[in-house]
Amino acid sequence: MALTLELDSVTKNYDEFVAVDNLSFSISEGEIFGLLGPNGAGKTSSIRMMIGIIVPDSGAVRVFGNPLSRKVLDRVGRSSRTSSSSRNSKD
Repeated sequence: MALTLELDSVTKNYDEFVAVDNLSFSISEGEIFGLLGPNGAGKTSSIRMMIGIIVPDSGAVRVFGNPLSRKVLDRVGRSSRTSSSSRNSKD
């Protein structure tokens, strides 16, 4: 099966704090994938790198075999987290 997402030796630091350290994995077409771990394990930073909100300090993120770019992300559906107050607001 074709790879839809690949992280290759991705690292992200915030000043001296290493949030993601040399993370590598791939997700094939049709797979269901989850990130599990304790607070501070780098889950949110990893997802933010996968969808282009932040850039890894080293390593590569590839979508459909291509380096992450706005053009590639336009092919991907994604949603952002909203606060409960915005979901409950009446317009």
